[in-house]
Amino acid sequence: MLSLAATQDYFPDDAPRIKAGFGEADFHGETMLHPLGLLALLTLGAWLLVCRRRSAILPFLVMTSFVAVSQRIVIAGLDFNLLRALAVAGTVRLLVRSEWRGLRITPADWAILAWISASSFAYVALRGPSALVFQLGVAFDVLSAYVLLRCWIRDRRDVDAVLSWLPWLAILSAPLFARELTSGQNMFSVFGGANPITMVREGRVRCQGPFVHPILAGCYWATLLPLIGITWWRPRTSRPVTLMGVGAALFIIVASASSTPIFAAAASVGAAMMFVVRRYMGVIRASVVAGLVGLHLVMKAPVWHLIARVGAAGGSTAYHRYRLIDCAIRNFNEWAVLGTRSTAHWGHQMFDLTNQYVKEGVRGGLLGLVLFVTTIYYGFRNVGFLVRRSGRHAYSLAMSWGLGCTLFTQCVMFIGISITHAKQNYFVWFLVLAMINSVAASERALARRTRPVRRRVAQPWTPRVA
Repeated sequence: MLSLAATQDYFPDDAPRIKAGFGEADFHGETMLHPLGLLALLTLGAWLLVCRRRSAILPFLVMTSFVAVSQRIVIAGLDFNLLRALAVAGTVRLLVRSEWRGLRITPADWAILAWISASSFAYVALRGPSALVFQLGVAFDVLSAYVLLRCWIRDRRDVDAVLSWLPWLAILSAPLFARELTSGQNMFSVFGGANPITMVREGRVRCQGPFVHPILAGCYWATLLPLIGITWWRPRTSRPVTLMGVGAALFIIVASASSTPIFAAAASVGAAMMFVVRRYMGVIRASVVAGLVGLHLVMKAPVWHLIARVGAAGGSTAYHRYRLIDCAIRNFNEWAVLGTRSTAHWGHQMFDLTNQYVKEGVRGGLLGLVLFVTTIYYGFRNVGFLVRRSGRHAYSLAMSWGLGCTLFTQCVMFIGISITHAKQNYFVWFLVLAMINSVAASERALARRTRPVRRRVAQPWTPRVA
């Protein structure tokens, strides 16, 4: 066994490995396409073009779950990772079949558009025209994913179709992670873009699967965990399949040996337990805010220093997360207008922006951060409407609350990770937003159609008294 330090990841000295990164940015401008990756792209692309609308999301889920998104084709200097190439095929399908017709644009959709526009403007304005092509690619990834998902998911039945596939994806993924855990060899590396030899920290193997980092792998399945749990209440579904799916997702989260996914999964469980006191959530939220303010007033360190005190895996970098938030607050004037080019001068390792909220501020300024939080606000607002709208219907209520649990899980996860360049995690983020916003728009339209019409009763005419 290797002699391991507390906060470092190790590979054997003679192990082949790719560029290490916390996203896919390390692979830009470099064609990397394995024959199996090409076969997966052609198969899933053909399936996407001919399948029913309700099944059009499945090729994306298969791609994000089993194929390293670092696989890419570079054409005339433009990067087309396999997920982006699949999005191009989806856009062609959307236009040819006119599946955008009937889409109801909601305030939540406008908030997402405003967020992407403001962040893109700030990023290009600060860095100049040379950053335009890169940012257009980022904007295309975001908008294509969200628009496609909004057009293909229209109501609860479409969400139900997506949920029915998730347990099986987890069940199929778990054996591959199990082999990586026991052998230290990553089977997903045959696609490229993933280390063939699994990294080790403090004696624990950190499985990453088709992702470029174990934390991204764990967070991906931590996000899907509450969605898999919803299927317990799904009619005509085998509950053993749900249990196996939940167990498989939990196994992958633990196999990643990272604190952020473990805390995100714990947050999803805690949010699910809040269902029994859902009528008092307003009081609970106010109490939590008041408690944090009180702690901030009595603690010697700021209240966000509590992040540095927690860690669920050996060698956790919780202190780095605290320092990142603290430095962002102390350097507010530097990034508030248009963001900042670099944060490396903030302190040791401060270039590693492992916090989505800080990343949004650094890339898009204060306006970009506020609009990002606004998209989250609309998501929770729509979840509240769906919960009230569900009444006593068990599956509808479980679906509505489960979507809220998933959104809360992602909000907790964003404290310890940035997914801006992690396209697999980014896709799931927009999948959750699209499901929430689409179902809310459908339910509001249904409520308007079924609202009873109040007829005005003619009042007898009376003469006007001078």
